Order: sequence, then structure tokens, then C-alpha cells
Amino acid sequence: MSEPQRSAPCRLCGGDADHEFAHRILGRHDAGYFRCRGCGSLFCGAPTWLDEAYAFPGTTVDVGSALRPLLNWLLLVDLFDRAGFERAAPYIDFGANTGLLTRYMRYSGYNFTSYEKYVTPYYSDYNRIGSLVGARCFGVTAFEVLEHFAEPAAELAALFATRPAFVIASTQLYDGQGPDWDYLAPYCGQHVFFYSERALAGVAERAGYRLAVGSAFQLFVQGERADEPAFRALRDGLLSPSLDEARAARVLGGVLHGNPHIEADHREAIARFTAELGAPPGPSSVDPGGDAQRVAQLTADLAALARAREADDRELARLRLELERVSSSTSWRLTAPLRRLYRRWSGTPASPPR
Repeated sequence: MSEPQRSAPCRLCGGDADHEFAHRILGRHDAGYFRCRGCGSLFCGAPTWLDEAYAFPGTTVDVGSALRPLLNWLLLVDLFDRAGFERAAPYIDFGANTGLLTRYMRYSGYNFTSYEKYVTPYYSDYNRIGSLVGARCFGVTAFEVLEHFAEPAAELAALFATRPAFVIASTQLYDGQGPDWDYLAPYCGQHVFFYSERALAGVAERAGYRLAVGSAFQLFVQGERADEPAFRALRDGLLSPSLDEARAARVLGGVLHGNPHIEADHREAIARFTAELGAPPGPSSVDPGGDAQRVAQLTADLAALARAREADDRELARLRLELERVSSSTSWRLTAPLRRLYRRWSGTPASPPR
């Protein structure tokens, strides 16, 4: 058996890193974990298994992948609205996974686009980009993403090259945890780099940003804008995140009460989908049968989409009628699900029934 590697260069700052412990990744790849003497980060050796780790279909062990975008949507819309951010400004959800957060934010009128290199963000098919080259945006979100970076120096450089006014991230910070730290998640093989607070401060400084670290989020703001009232409000809201029932209900109500943003996205999707149908093949087509079958299938898909829209419209009408019968400020039925989500997220005890 070969002697385990005792040191490695840090893939973030280039400093020397010492071997801390080892794990078996995906049940079959032995990997050492190294702690950087310079930036204090922890990382595993060269992650040669990433293609295998991302080949599993579905969400696998990340059962929070539907709840997390919902909670982040409710919080972000409330914070962005209070900060006065422009809805039409370009935003990128970096590492968007299924694109669910992008879809939610677009429901609220914020011009979000998904960027995701490992899976198809199918909830935002027509609102995604395949490359960051030349992209510019006002804000970037990167929730549970940074720990997936195999080459964090290069990938963070690409993120900050979009020159956003702010970046909101969420990753658990490394502060000397041992091999039993559950965030390592060696069974899935996708978490490969773990940042110390000092490491993220260095990232911010090199990119010309200021860093603020809270219990759940990390906020990077362009240095020259960090003291603007809007970004101070954003920082305060993220460092101590809280979302009361009234504000959450307001965000949700903005979707339920007839939403022009949903309608606009739907019209655009129909137009793009229709364009993708293409023209039916002419009599001189080399393969008229194959093209005709594709057109017929896409036409049927378009009809199904139209029927789904009709069903959505009927459900929306039903919800509007139901909403009119209850008081938005006192209805237990309307806000009970949000209260449960909020208590689960914040750890607050259940309140007695009213």
C-alpha cells in the first residue's frame, strides 16, 4: 500500500496544505483532506470522481433542494423590496440546480437567470445561460454552491467577473471541524472545498468587495457601494435573517393575486416553444416522415401546454375566490403553512393556536 500524500497545494490561495484525515468517497475512492496553512481552508485531494458523483439522477440525498429555494425566495423578495432593488436589473442564480429559485424570483418580477453546469435547470428552461463569458449582472446568488468548486480560484474568478454589485452565498464555514463533520458528505462526493472565514475575506479583498458573514449567509458587496443604504439594509437582513408571517404572506400574495410577471414569462415561453417547432417539411424533403413526426409531436406538446395553462387559470381563479373569503391578516388557514416553514427554518418554538 502506498504512503498517503502528506501535503498538497491549496486550490484557492496556492499555499501549502497539510494532510488532516481521509475518507472514502462514494464508498470506493480513498481521498485525503488537507488544511491550508495560508487561508485556513479544508479541501480534499484532486476530486477525480466528480463526473461519477453528478451522474446520479434526481436530487439523491439533498432532500432540501425544494424547500431551500422556497425559503430563500420568500426572504430575498422581502429584502430586495425593502432595499429598493430594481426588478428589471439582471440577476444570476449561480449553481441553480433545477432552476426553482430563478422561477420563484421571476414570479415576483425579479429578472433572474440560471447558470448551472452540471444539470439542466428545467424550471427555468428559457431563462438560463450556458456560459458566464461576457455576462454582467446586478446581483448573484450562490446557495449551497461554493463547496462544490473543484477549482475554487478559477470558479470564483468567473463568478466575480460578472461584476455584480453584490453576491449572496450560503456555505458552511470550516473552523477546525474533524472527519465526523456532516458537511463533508463523503457518501455523495460533491462537497470538495470548505472555506474558512479568513479565506472568504481574502476572496473578497482580491475581488474588490467587502465581506459580511452571518449565521446562514455570506454577503459580498462592491467596496465602493458597501455603505449605500440599500446594501446596509441587505446586509442587516442577511446577518440576522427573519421573516415574519405578514411579510411572507405579502410575498406569496403577490403571486396569488393575478401576476403579470407569470403571464409575461408564459407568453415568451409559448413564443419560443412555437418557434422551435419549425416549419413542416415540404414535398421534396429528404426525410419527410421523420420531420412530420417531430412536428406532430411538438404540436401535441404545445396543445398539452395550452391545456395545462387553462388548468392553471382555473386553479388561480379558485384561489382568488378562496382568498377573498378570508382575511389576509388573521386567516389561520392561509398562513399556517408559512408559519410551519418559518419555525422549521428559524428554530423558533411553535406558537399556541389563536
